[in-house]
Amino acid sequence: MLGKQGWKLQTEQDTIVTRIYKAKYFPKTDFLGGHLGHNPSFIWCSIFASQVLVRDGQRWHVGNGSSINVWKAPWLRSLENSFVSSPCVHGM
Repeated sequence: MLGKQGWKLQTEQDTIVTRIYKAKYFPKTDFLGGHLGHNPSFIWCSIFASQVLVRDGQRWHVGNGSSINVWKAPWLRSLENSFVSSPCVHGM
């Protein structure tokens, strides 16, 4: 359940709960970039602990691809080489 709350903080930016937590614990980043901060509430500590679960379960949404660098992002599942090894084609 805490992982689900963390996921909602990451994906539903317009809810009142997300805006409150964002203002207090991660004002300049998203949920995954948040920190415990000074004197955190028990609830925030519990949700914060789910960051690992949310990070491991997230996937990229490509969309139109304009902000993705195919040659510098780890796309492949191989442990030895997870990067595309074909030559970079400029102007595409």
